[in-house]
Amino acid sequence: MTKPFWYSLRWWIVVALAVVAATAFLPALNNGFLAFDDDENFLDNASFRGLGPSQIRWAWTTFLLGVYQPLAWMLLELEYVLAGLNPRGYHLVSIGLHAAVAVALFALIVAILRRCGWPANQDARREIHLQVAAALAAAVFAVHPLRVEVVAWASCQPYLPCALLSILTILAYLRTHDQPAADGLRRRAWMMVTLALFTAALLSKAVAVTLPFVLLAIDVYPLRRLRADIDLRHRAAAILGEKLPFLALAIVFVGLAILAKRSNESLISIEHYGVLERLVQSCYGVCLYLAKTFWPQDLVAYYPLPRRAAMMTWPYLGSVALVLAITLGILTAGRRWPGLAIAWIVYLVILAPNLGIVRIGNQLAADRYCYVASMSLAAVLA
Repeated sequence: MTKPFWYSLRWWIVVALAVVAATAFLPALNNGFLAFDDDENFLDNASFRGLGPSQIRWAWTTFLLGVYQPLAWMLLELEYVLAGLNPRGYHLVSIGLHAAVAVALFALIVAILRRCGWPANQDARREIHLQVAAALAAAVFAVHPLRVEVVAWASCQPYLPCALLSILTILAYLRTHDQPAADGLRRRAWMMVTLALFTAALLSKAVAVTLPFVLLAIDVYPLRRLRADIDLRHRAAAILGEKLPFLALAIVFVGLAILAKRSNESLISIEHYGVLERLVQSCYGVCLYLAKTFWPQDLVAYYPLPRRAAMMTWPYLGSVALVLAITLGILTAGRRWPGLAIAWIVYLVILAPNLGIVRIGNQLAADRYCYVASMSLAAVLA
């Protein structure tokens, strides 16, 4: 039986996406290590050089530079075995991981669109439109200038396996709920796969701690597991119950992240930076990332934190009003466009740990913090 054209189209798209994502960042192969964390992580760090028992033990116990990322360190140790201290080897792995993220994002957007009412195997034109829309959205994400910091800076590489594993976690979760309700064994198996992928994402970078809340948002839409025609109380209890292992893991890794930051003395107390300033900074960060997404100009490696008094001036206070207005407007339109509302909630949820509520260091924002969150904007674009 001859397979339809759109079936082979997806494989051409996968190849094209990988090539586009990789080609955009090939100049990074000529980058060296930076005197900005790379020196401490690689050049002056003998502990990661190799994959022997001592190096693996170090990867699972270190809080170097205030982060806990054992799986990412083991990947970097493998890169050292293969490339030594040649920065080109590390950049090559980062480019490859970014290309894999672009392909996985394409698959995720297709899966989301299907569950938003665009089922598979309909007429060829609709199927082609779906795949092309998902591919273009993933390509825009992949080549956007905001991706440069994560892909071209060796010390940011851990964000890439974390992003890839986060996407795979969501895909596995969607597959879990594709299984017939009567097939409990298969559902449990896919849920275990989801939990394992989530654990691996956390071990790569703690930015994945908000994934349980992303899964809850997906339960609302597009999975529609809280429809009005079901027993909401019973279903809500079941949904929350299945998330308990994910939430427990997230709490553990939040604790590890706090311990790591304390070991690095980078946590700033409430006395030095108050709750109001943190809330204002969080809203300003959301506006900054949105602005840089639509107009990626003046991107820098370091956005300095302003003085406390400056946080009470109009650019910062205005951002609070803007975030509230955008949120209210999107949620009001949520009944008509539930996908838009869920995408906005997911965007905020993923950004939340790095917006400044927990104040770390003297940095206002960083391009790398929006790498994973921007995927929800790509889904909206599709």
